[in-house]
Amino acid sequence: QFEKQNYIVAISHMERVVKIYPKPIGRFHIFLGKMYLESGELSKAKYHALKAQVINPDHTAPRELLVRIDKSVLE
Repeated sequence: QFEKQNYIVAISHMERVVKIYPKPIGRFHIFLGKMYLESGELSKAKYHALKAQVINPDHTAPRELLVRIDKSVLE
């Protein structure tokens, strides 16, 4: 659903995965952040980008997503 850009369905599935998966996975939060950003839900996008950054502080993907979110806020 993510690849088809059907974000409403994809978000609900990914939110469920994040809740039930026993170990925090930054990549899941990156996906959620991107989908929320594309859906215009910037506060949720930022929440998940920050969560991914906490999980994987050395990865660039969360920082890049936060930059994209900040640019969207300014537009």
